[in-house]
Order: sequence, then C-alpha cells, then structure tokens
Amino acid sequence: MEEILAEEHMFIGADTASNILLPFFVKPGYEGLLFQFSYEPKFLDDEALAVNLLKKSLAKYEGALEDQPDFKAYLPLQNLLTLSLFAPDAYLGSAHRQNPCQQHLISESFASYGFQPHPITKGIWKAAVNAHCVITDFCSWKLRIYALCEEEMM
Repeated sequence: MEEILAEEHMFIGADTASNILLPFFVKPGYEGLLFQFSYEPKFLDDEALAVNLLKKSLAKYEGALEDQPDFKAYLPLQNLLTLSLFAPDAYLGSAHRQNPCQQHLISESFASYGFQPHPITKGIWKAAVNAHCVITDFCSWKLRIYALCEEEMM
C-alpha cells in the first residue's frame, strides 16, 4: 500500500457551498484506490446559537419559529462535508454521507456505494472535498489516499 495523497485543511462558515479540488498522480500497476476521509466537529454543540440560527433560517424559508412546534427536531445542527472522485477520463461519483469518518474503495470490479467501478489507470486523478454546510466556527478535515496492489485487494 502506497500513500499517494495526505491532505489536511480547515473550513470556516464562509466556506459553505465551496469545494477544494485535489489532484493526485496514480502510477501504473495498481489495482485499487483506498480513500480515508474524516472531519470534525460534526455537531454544533451550542444549543442557544443553534436555535438562533434556526430562527433565521425558518423565518426565511418556512415562517416564524413559533409556527414550527417541532423545531427542535432540526437539532443538533451539523456540518456536512462530502468527497467526490474523478478519474482522468470520468466522474466516478460522490460519498454523500452524514458519517464524519469514511472509508471508500475503488477498483475495476468494485466501488464503494456512491461511486462507479473504474480501472485504476495511470494519470492525474482528482478528489474534491465539498463543504455543503459548515455550521461551526471551523471544521477541520483529513484525506488520505492509498494505491493498492493486487494482493492488497484480497
């Protein structure tokens, strides 16, 4: 197993609805790619701040908070980061998950849910970390990508 990318970064609230594109080079001879992606914190722990943010949002989209008797069902508010993948010649999909710790595998015959199987070809691949919602002051993330040879795929 060869580590071919190790990235760490931090998003802030203003980064909501933005993406970071991370190109990485894959040498010939590999059978699979393993992606380990994590971010933290997942939840906004300050309930008073969360309720204030909900009031603003619900007033904009659904009416006053007082008209929403079950508004606490929206709590806790959560950050949401996702991972997308591009082979040199194709878009392979996205891991649109709530879990803040994820592991995904891509090979010619198999792909984790949300991705398409694809031959592990030589060239420039790209991973995109998508900040759908950063509700906390900051949200740090890590991405590790490993190239796997045939015996490591078993």
